[in-house]
Amino acid sequence: MLRILGLSAIMLALVSLAVFGYFSSSTGSVLAQESADDLEKRIGDLEKKIKELGGVEQSLKNEIAYLDSQISLTELKIKKTNVEIAKKTEQITKLEEDILDLGDRVEKIIGTIDFQNEILAKRSRVRYENLETSPLYIIFGSGGLSDVLQRLEYLRTMSEEDQKLLTQMKETKDIYDKQKGLLGNKKERIEQLKKQIEAEKQNLMVYSGQ
Repeated sequence: MLRILGLSAIMLALVSLAVFGYFSSSTGSVLAQESADDLEKRIGDLEKKIKELGGVEQSLKNEIAYLDSQISLTELKIKKTNVEIAKKTEQITKLEEDILDLGDRVEKIIGTIDFQNEILAKRSRVRYENLETSPLYIIFGSGGLSDVLQRLEYLRTMSEEDQKLLTQMKETKDIYDKQKGLLGNKKERIEQLKKQIEAEKQNLMVYSGQ
């Protein structure tokens, strides 16, 4: 009997606790719901801020990537400029060697022209001396017909040789003019390359921030 009463008391107590707990939980749920709303609002605000911060972070990343790209671009420009300077310097060295070679050629051509002029002058003197001799002397004052024919053949041969020499002199002069022109062009090209190198060096100073 006592045992039954004890169980009833326990059950009553449990029901009372359950009812009390229900009302307590209802009141608490209202308070908890308000707190959750506040938290939800704060969370929403925080998420919005985080999102904004995320946007700022992304912008910074983009700016860092942009700056990295600018640095890489500058390094590439510096490298390219150095390559261009080295290339132009090599071209200048080659042109200077060509100029020395052309200078030697021009000197030799001048020597050839002088030699040809000397030969032509001698031939002109001989021809003039022969032309000074009257045709009658050539025919009658010579040692005979064979001598006349020899002299005439000599004059004909000399005339042909003179013509060949004149042709050679013209060709030599053309070669001289061409080589001289090449020499002038190469010297002019060297000056252009030197100016370009100076401009490239100025670019290097700009790229290096000097």
